[in-house]
Amino acid sequence: MGLSAVSTLLNDLRADGIRTELDWVETESALPVSALDAVVEKLGFSRAEIDQLVLPKRTLAYRRAKKQALTLAESVRLARIARVALAAVEAFEDTADAHQWLRRPNRALNGARPVSLLDTDAGARLVEVTLGRIEHGLFS
Repeated sequence: MGLSAVSTLLNDLRADGIRTELDWVETESALPVSALDAVVEKLGFSRAEIDQLVLPKRTLAYRRAKKQALTLAESVRLARIARVALAAVEAFEDTADAHQWLRRPNRALNGARPVSLLDTDAGARLVEVTLGRIEHGLFS
C-alpha cells in the first residue's frame, strides 16, 4: 500500500496539502498536532499507543499549549503508524478486525504484537510484509 490513503487522511490537516507520495517525500513542513487526534479518532489508536509510538503526552501538551506543529520526525512516525493501520484495514476489509489483528500476538512476527513493532521503520516494514501476505491469501 502506498501513501495515497495516508495522504488522503492527513491532507485536510495540512495547509500546503499532500497530493502524491512524492509530495510527502519532498515536504519539509510538519503536521499540526491535530493530526494526532485524527489518527486516534479514525484509526483507533489509543493515547497510550500514541504516547509510545509518536511522542510523549507531556511533549504533546507542551506543543498544544504553544500551538506548535509536530516536528518532522514526529510527523514521519505518525504517518508510519497511519500507513500501517490503513494497510491493515485494507487487508482485512474491516476496521475492527484490523484493529484486533494489530494488537494480538502474531506467529509470523515471532509472537510480537504488530502494533509494538511500529516504533521503528524496520518493524513497520515487517508488519506491512505480513499484511501483504494476508492480502495475497497466505495466512499470517
